[in-house]
Amino acid sequence: MLTDIAQGFCDLLYPPVCLLCRQSLPQEMRNDSLCTLCRDTIEFNIPPFCFKCSRHLDPNGTGAVCRQCRDASHDFDEAWAAVLYNREMRHLIHLFKYAGKTGLAKEFSRFIVSFLEQYSIRLNGYDLVVPVPLHSSRMRERGYNQGELLSRQVAEAFALPCVPEILHRRRATEYQARLSPKQRWTNIDGAFRINYPERFKNKSILVVDDLLTTGTTASEIAKILKRSGAGRVGVLTLAIADSIEH
Repeated sequence: MLTDIAQGFCDLLYPPVCLLCRQSLPQEMRNDSLCTLCRDTIEFNIPPFCFKCSRHLDPNGTGAVCRQCRDASHDFDEAWAAVLYNREMRHLIHLFKYAGKTGLAKEFSRFIVSFLEQYSIRLNGYDLVVPVPLHSSRMRERGYNQGELLSRQVAEAFALPCVPEILHRRRATEYQARLSPKQRWTNIDGAFRINYPERFKNKSILVVDDLLTTGTTASEIAKILKRSGAGRVGVLTLAIADSIEH
């Protein structure tokens, strides 16, 4: 009862609003981040998928691999992304990463779960969930790692252990979004360190992040995990971009 009273008082002072259109949310949606109309602006990733990264392919095209994956040799075994990186999703991810809107982790997890269920993609072959780590300097700036928040939601949804301590970012890198594809590979090379390799030896690891573009970060992580004894390494992200210009 006290919790309900406190929540009602909070809603009275700070009525919940949609993070996109800023319209008030009805009482039954007070725990949501988006109104129904804005949720409908989210574009889900649809088949046909790239065999390697799940990027949507032109149904009239030829081949089973997208241009980005043809141009680069990725070390991860498979990757899946739930939604497209459109204007609305770009704004939401920005709020999630830089504006402290950590409650979006639950909303994003719902998108991911819905996508996986829609296309019968099963994660029961994976043993561990690992988020992409932040460097300590960026962790101090933000106060949280958005990738870890999302990873914990995904891990909980699929009853998998989340082990963020396995990966450590050993140096601060430039923001990948500001770099060309070639610069991205150089920027991320050697940026991560492995902790406790005995905990994942011969196990299948699912790396979770908010966005997949060229796949350079995910590939670098998969490479060092496999070199340290991991078996299969998959990647699961909330969104996927058609190009690096975002």
